Amino acid sequence: ILSGIIGYYILFFIFKYRIEDKLILYSNKRKFLIKILLTISLILFFLAYYKILKINLIIAQIVLFAASFASLYINRNIFDEQELEKDKREIKIRIREIKFAGKFLTLNKIPFIGKATKWVYKEGAVYSISAITLFLIAFIIRIWRLGDLSLWWDELITGRVVTRILETGVPLEPSGMVYYTRGLAYHYITSIFVFIFGHNEFWIRFPSVIFGMGILGISFLIARKIDKRIALLVLLFLTFSTYNIEYSRFARFYMMNAILFMLSTIAVYKGFFENQIKYKVVSGLIFAVMLLTVQLGELFLVVFGVFFFYKFIEFISAKYKKIMIKKRSVDIKFSIFFLGLFGINRLISYISTPKFAWETVQDGIPQPIAYPLIKITEWSLFKFMNNYYAPIIFVLILGLFIVYNTKQEEKPSFFKYLVLVFFASILILEIFNRDIIGPRIFLFGEALFVILSIFSVYYILR
Repeated sequence: ILSGIIGYYILFFIFKYRIEDKLILYSNKRKFLIKILLTISLILFFLAYYKILKINLIIAQIVLFAASFASLYINRNIFDEQELEKDKREIKIRIREIKFAGKFLTLNKIPFIGKATKWVYKEGAVYSISAITLFLIAFIIRIWRLGDLSLWWDELITGRVVTRILETGVPLEPSGMVYYTRGLAYHYITSIFVFIFGHNEFWIRFPSVIFGMGILGISFLIARKIDKRIALLVLLFLTFSTYNIEYSRFARFYMMNAILFMLSTIAVYKGFFENQIKYKVVSGLIFAVMLLTVQLGELFLVVFGVFFFYKFIEFISAKYKKIMIKKRSVDIKFSIFFLGLFGINRLISYISTPKFAWETVQDGIPQPIAYPLIKITEWSLFKFMNNYYAPIIFVLILGLFIVYNTKQEEKPSFFKYLVLVFFASILILEIFNRDIIGPRIFLFGEALFVILSIFSVYYILR
């Protein structure tokens, strides 16, 4: 695959096809030189990474970083072009949708089959069948022999808590002294499945499968808002993501938190940036469920914080501040509500967990060693990526480019918003949780990371 990609771009960096199938030499020397530099830097990076040549990997990464940023800089109207391309594709899809209505009159009357056939027709058979096939493969991988192995590690806690909920109605530990409040929403959802279908390993794990598949679906839809082709690549990567597969088959609340995080980005953007009240209410509900899922649910405040940051900058530069406050009174009330939820959740967590129980846990489980924040290579994000730096480099380039290229605007595009949420979440976790968490917590942002890294590579190589 790597050889094919490099060979393809070596050929087309120098020449470019037109509709008439004629090869025309690039007139712009700057673009030509950047494309050559990008090709060389990619080759250098892979030769250094796989130790084919004795090249310092740090130098190779710096060259790759510089060439990639230069490539985006020269094509700095990329986001405007992307919006135009998306509009053109939407027009084509709309035309196919109208044609469908006149072609398949009988199928249109059948509720589910009609909608499915309509989607296949308007998206194109090859694209639709590819997406459906990947979803089926993903589901089979995650469901295959799901109940064969006994519960292990933290799954034992889930099994015990679910049993106690079915027996007593509350997650009260067998000692009768402590309520297990972590993952409260998740454990009650799992209890419903177990109560209906049976108390065994398969049904205890099955909710995680649903949440894992949900992440694939939401990621596909979000990526499709950016680019149809990128959406298919995102689906391909997540289908075979070992992290997604592992935790989709693991009876804990991490996948539920991840899907709620992705949903919160949509709800906050539509609710607060686009000022739709129903999504503001939905975002509040999502936050409440996130807090009842795991401590990482507090990351909702980062998702909302990006909106707050934009409005704070706008407030500073506003001439008539009182008018702006009155205009945004509903948003201010929601902000107070979110902070109130956060405070209540912290208070309940503190009261419901006796100090001796937490100290026992701390003594019994080795805690991650705090690392100096300045040592970026020791960040949990890089450990989550198993020290593969290339995708992180590309996303970082994209982030820096967006910061560099961002104009003063009332609201960012949804894509820019996702980039800002991703980087803000990473920084918050790395700054405040260096001695508490391990790399697996970044599972919440894996889907977002896949979307951004594929987007950045795709547009840099264009």
